[in-house]
Amino acid sequence: MTQKELFNYKKTISFLLGSLFVLALPPYYIFIASFISISGLLLLLNQSNSKKHAFALGYWFGFGFFAFGFSWVGNALLIDALTFGWLYPLVLIGSGAFFGLFFAIPAWLVSYFNGITAKALAFASFYTLSEWLRSFILTGFPWNQLGSMLAFDTHALQLASVLGAFGLTFLILTLTGCPAIFYQTKNKRAIVLALAIVAIIWGFGYYRVHALPNYEKSNTIIRIVQPSIPQTMKWD
Repeated sequence: MTQKELFNYKKTISFLLGSLFVLALPPYYIFIASFISISGLLLLLNQSNSKKHAFALGYWFGFGFFAFGFSWVGNALLIDALTFGWLYPLVLIGSGAFFGLFFAIPAWLVSYFNGITAKALAFASFYTLSEWLRSFILTGFPWNQLGSMLAFDTHALQLASVLGAFGLTFLILTLTGCPAIFYQTKNKRAIVLALAIVAIIWGFGYYRVHALPNYEKSNTIIRIVQPSIPQTMKWD
């Protein structure tokens, strides 16, 4: 199969890119996957010939991302796998089918912009807004926020104290879209932008952890416990 023939299956490629994107989340932290996934999606959107097609590309990307990213939701069904295990695939399908819309709508809005640079910045903005809406719409389901991809390093997370988790999402999407911009335009400003974002994230983190006088360090370990755990076990 040639490269031209391969790109005839753009929706399938988009689904695979969204599935790959999950590897950048905790606990995997394979951050290179985010560059491949987001830049790949942007290149597909840049080749899209209609708003309907752009919506479909975003939807299948989101379907893959949320189906596999929320696979842990179905783990409760595996406690009695013989009785409820058959429902597990339905969790994957249901998660992808509904939450895929949170990628589809930003992708559709991106189709109103011309040029890969404008599309990349628009996608970062619209998906950040989409993620914010997901945090409270229909009572909210804020899991798997993209900002959590930086949780592998204490320094990388410090900018959340200023921009919040959604600000980190915007920076991550802008950063991981830079390879697509450079590939399409050969403009070295895309590389400069990527390096600037990296320098801001880790530079501020280093300053806040090592140089800021008011930064408090503690050896206290905090563990988050699901509320359904019996109270007697919580006190143990």
